[in-house]
Amino acid sequence: MGTRTKTTIDPLLVALYEDRNNIVGIDGTRDEIIVKLCDGDDESKQQLKILSIHGFGGLGKTTLAKVVYDSLQAQFDCTAFVSVSRIFDGMQLFKDIFFQLDARKYNTMNIGELFTESQLIDQLRQLLQSRRYFIVVDDLWDINAWNTIKYALQDNKNGSRIITTTRNVIISKQCCSADGNLNYSMKSLSEIDSQRLFNERIFGSNNKCPLELEKVSKDILKKCDGVPLAIITLASYLANGPNGNIKENDKWSILLDSIGHDLTKCISRRR
Repeated sequence: MGTRTKTTIDPLLVALYEDRNNIVGIDGTRDEIIVKLCDGDDESKQQLKILSIHGFGGLGKTTLAKVVYDSLQAQFDCTAFVSVSRIFDGMQLFKDIFFQLDARKYNTMNIGELFTESQLIDQLRQLLQSRRYFIVVDDLWDINAWNTIKYALQDNKNGSRIITTTRNVIISKQCCSADGNLNYSMKSLSEIDSQRLFNERIFGSNNKCPLELEKVSKDILKKCDGVPLAIITLASYLANGPNGNIKENDKWSILLDSIGHDLTKCISRRR
């Protein structure tokens, strides 16, 4: 018999494609971000606004940015959502942006093969010159990457908007528009929302935790410290463990004893 391999899902895919009905505790934050992006007098609305979301890994920065993106993209002429990641590949990133903005033109011009990075930047600037665009640049690790990306994203005075996400508060401050109100610090989930997310991931629509598991579930959540990725990871383990019995008290207690208080640090490194 062959060795069984365990398949894990990339947290980025979860953030981008998760059913919005499964997302907990984000509606108020989404509305706050939307107000920051859209508020202001008529003149300021025509200027490019760049809002940056920062916080450590696993807090849900990508999920928040995607929910805002989905809510607003219909208001813009063209949109794109791209991820930078730790190793910056400018050519690939600009190709991804161009393809999302105008797939037909991208394919017609054979941009993926024939253009240099500077030529791609020129083409993007030309494409965006007269359009109101909305672009999310997710997971910035290096300010030099942003300094390269921003050359393509000019302020065309058409009311365009950009969101960046990063773990680094210094990068966040350097990315956002001069208005300090556009530098957003991501917050952990409240105790109530943490419990709700945990229960929904394990028990589905019947999301009430059995009485005999209430205390151990609260103790597990204390170690998660309101970090969505940590909560989802542990809830998925309990819901899909090898014994198949999600209400097995011993299984929950063993999990509680096996995880340390530095859980969120370990989880955050996954994203």
